[in-house]
Amino acid sequence: MLMKSRNYVVQHILGMQLPGVTADILQRLAGNFVTLAMNKYASNVVEKCLKDAPDDHSIPIIREIINSPNFLSVIQHPYGNYVAQSALQTAKGSLKEMMINKVQKEYAFLHSHPHGKRVLALARNSKPHTSVTIDILQTLAGNFVIPAMNKYASNAMEKYLMGALDDIIREIINSPNFLSIFNILIGLCCTINITNCKG
Repeated sequence: MLMKSRNYVVQHILGMQLPGVTADILQRLAGNFVTLAMNKYASNVVEKCLKDAPDDHSIPIIREIINSPNFLSVIQHPYGNYVAQSALQTAKGSLKEMMINKVQKEYAFLHSHPHGKRVLALARNSKPHTSVTIDILQTLAGNFVIPAMNKYASNAMEKYLMGALDDIIREIINSPNFLSIFNILIGLCCTINITNCKG
């Protein structure tokens, strides 16, 4: 019970976002983030550190987790997987790519694991657009609604939207054909349901 109440105190102090105090706490916890990530109460503190600390403080935490020989154990742990998800959401640039690649390399151990599959799914949906994808998206700019209404092209649009840039989403929402997309989807769902009922 003592550990539970202490974790709330530390989270509250971190939430106050006092730079010097936060830096002191993170310095004291350094080297222990992996162990803390797999503790019921301490994992909440690690998540809070990742979410609230500035980048220069969160980067060493993410590096410590990624470089740990217990990286896979963290991902598969009932509490550690939430820390891994927070790390993945917080990481940026090459650090994010490094973590995504490391998670995806463990596919065999994660795809059917009750906790690991959550981190794997997040890693797959967090993959940044490649330069080829960005070229395609720039070519399609101003024309996203039409493919979204096509039976086959809509599958490609769905994949692009998973990591979509705000511009694409805004274009689709602001389109005069926005409601048509939903009418097509509703009609398609009704057709599928009627077909299934006939059997």
